[in-house]
Amino acid sequence: MLRYCHGTDRLDWQTVADCYLPTAIDDHGAYQGTAAGLAAWLADKARYRGRKQHFVANQLVEIAGDDAVCESYYCCYIEFIGDPEFVASGGSEAVIMGGRYVDRLSRFEGTWKIASRVTAVDWTRSLGEPAYWSSPAAAQFTRGPGMTWTRPRWRSQRYGTAGPGCSRIVTYT
Repeated sequence: MLRYCHGTDRLDWQTVADCYLPTAIDDHGAYQGTAAGLAAWLADKARYRGRKQHFVANQLVEIAGDDAVCESYYCCYIEFIGDPEFVASGGSEAVIMGGRYVDRLSRFEGTWKIASRVTAVDWTRSLGEPAYWSSPAAAQFTRGPGMTWTRPRWRSQRYGTAGPGCSRIVTYT
């Protein structure tokens, strides 16, 4: 779940696709189809996105051998910029939404992958026109790279270049 969110927030569509089985189906509301198609759809929609960030909270997982079901609560902030499908006015709108990823998972070549996903949206709130927080206190924070940082490389003390199971992030390169 976290790798999927990391991939979509960093515009790393290969990472997104790799979270799924090759035969997986995703129901993402406005998109329904294969994982490769989802990655292509998200890549196309990226031209209409400002900042975005996913957070995953409660997860309930039931495992039976090499199969599992998982329900993960998420909260997502997205800026829709001139997207005719998602902004009625044609302008820009920041939205926060909460819901659940309802997944059927399978172990594939030693890794858990999504076999099917339904993205349920439980609530949404429009935050209006996106704008960066401009108070004097906000100027004291280090600003992250946001959407300009597309393929992070991070390292852990235990595993070197990051991979599954990294226990501690040490540096960004």
